[in-house]
Amino acid sequence: MDVRSEITRLAQAVQATVERLHEDAGGAVGGTSLDQAGLRDGCRIIEDYLDHNDIGEAFHHLLYVLSETRVTVTATQYCTIDAIGRSLGLPDSLWEQAIDAQSPVGE
Repeated sequence: MDVRSEITRLAQAVQATVERLHEDAGGAVGGTSLDQAGLRDGCRIIEDYLDHNDIGEAFHHLLYVLSETRVTVTATQYCTIDAIGRSLGLPDSLWEQAIDAQSPVGE
């Protein structure tokens, strides 16, 4: 598995959902979980970390975006997140907490 490419692919998918949530709210996201630094430009931040070979921080930021926006991941995305975390030697509680009570849904 190419971890860098998988993180990029996940970040782009999550960012598209975050942008759609912003559009659905008509830009009125003040006071919501979407009104935080690092969410609107989450994909760019992740790409910056990857550009500097900081794959761990890129993964952590992806998890931050997921936990703060509560974006639901698919079963396939969850498996990819799990594989990335394990390949980085991180405890599975890290991404389980980020995704929290979300159960992976079918695609």
